[in-house]
Amino acid sequence: MSEKTLITALRKDYAKLDPADRKQKIRELIRESAANRDFIKNYFPEFYVEVFPNRSRGASKTWKSNSRAALVAKHR
Repeated sequence: MSEKTLITALRKDYAKLDPADRKQKIRELIRESAANRDFIKNYFPEFYVEVFPNRSRGASKTWKSNSRAALVAKHR
């Protein structure tokens, strides 16, 4: 089986699953090895993001630092 055929078959199988079941299966697969994590992240980014939502920590740090700067400026 070629890599392209395997990826297409996996995508169809995962797409058919209930979202909760899909998340559980992907988490289990990712726990097995870093290679599995990289495979899912590269070939199924939409499923990876579904399991691990992108949290923008940079934005929250900027907001906190800006609010702190604003507080310091008020007290000057």
